[in-house]
Amino acid sequence: MDDTDKFFRIKDRCYSGKNLHLIGNSEWTTSQISRSGLAKHARSIRTIPLGLNPEQYRPVDKLAARHALQIPDERFVVGFACSDFSEERKEASLLLEALKTLSGQKNLLLTFGAGKWPSGSGVETMQLGTLTSPQLQCLF
Repeated sequence: MDDTDKFFRIKDRCYSGKNLHLIGNSEWTTSQISRSGLAKHARSIRTIPLGLNPEQYRPVDKLAARHALQIPDERFVVGFACSDFSEERKEASLLLEALKTLSGQKNLLLTFGAGKWPSGSGVETMQLGTLTSPQLQCLF
C-alpha cells in the first residue's frame, strides 16, 4: 500500500457518517469533486460561483492589452498577481529564479498586487501595483 492509498483510506474513514457538504466555485471544480471517491460521503455537492460580475470581467484582446500597457508585440510576457508579494508562500523568488533560466533578453515579468517585490532580480519587471478597477484587471 502506498501513501496515496493509505491517506485515501484515512479520509474515507474520517468522512464516513459526517454531515459533509462539498462546494465547488465553478462547474469544472464541482465535476472534479463529484468524480472523487470520497464524494460518496457528501450529503450534497453544489456550485457557488465566485462573486465576480461576468459583465465586468471579460477577456480582452491580447494585442489591445499589450497596446494599452505599452508592451511591444515581440516581448515574451509572464504575468504574476497576488494580494501580497511579501507573502513567502507565494514564492515570488522561485518565479524569478525560473525566469532567469529562460533564454533571450525579450522576457518581461508583468505583476500586479501589493507588498514588497524582490529587488535586484535581474529580470525586467513591469509592476502595475494594486489594480482595483475590473477594466484594468482584465488587461492583465
